[in-house]
Amino acid sequence: MIRFCGLGTSPPGFWMDEAWSATHALCLAETGHNGDKVTWPLYSNAIAGGQSPITLLGFNTLWIRVFGTSRAAFRAASAFWICVTCAGLFWIARSIVTLIPPWHSAPADRPMRKTFPWLVLFAALLSPWGFQYSRIAWEGPLAPAFMVLSVGAMFRIRCRLAHGVRWAVASGILGACSMISYPPLRATVPFVLTMVGLVLIATVERPRLRLFRLLLTARSLGAVLLPHDCINRSC
Repeated sequence: MIRFCGLGTSPPGFWMDEAWSATHALCLAETGHNGDKVTWPLYSNAIAGGQSPITLLGFNTLWIRVFGTSRAAFRAASAFWICVTCAGLFWIARSIVTLIPPWHSAPADRPMRKTFPWLVLFAALLSPWGFQYSRIAWEGPLAPAFMVLSVGAMFRIRCRLAHGVRWAVASGILGACSMISYPPLRATVPFVLTMVGLVLIATVERPRLRLFRLLLTARSLGAVLLPHDCINRSC
């Protein structure tokens, strides 16, 4: 809870990067146009030639309707996404543990199987990067959160029948949101998801079914990302 304490005063003031994206969110919430009078753009201009993605401004537009428009409210949105990332890492750690067959681990290792996800969560909560970014109102925390959730959803494609299909689609959509939130992740996200996919194919039963769901993840990612890119280029 300390991440949500003192956000209005620490760090002091409201940086230009924070104020610029906050202005766009306020304008979108009131008029449906950003600060440049563009109707719900995919990217809005930021300081020093940067851009604020629609994933940030769309979420902040909803967030301020509930929590208000103070500095603390905008920064609390970042703290929320950092907490989502930490929870997602805990989720992934639990999924990794379940991939290890029980007969491959000695009885003495069972306590470690239960402890490992909590150690991952503890390390994530203590991360200096996470603490710093949870006190700045910008797009930095979004991309890691979406990527972690995408990986976590991919581990769930092992579920039976329709549940596995839903998780596959969710993984692709979340991966696309991560790439939209921070364009350099257009290289990282496909690589990470591919590596996770190969691990799943190698460690689970019925690899053909898993391969079908992995391809569904890729199609879902492309279904979100390609129209986004086409609209962005046309603008």
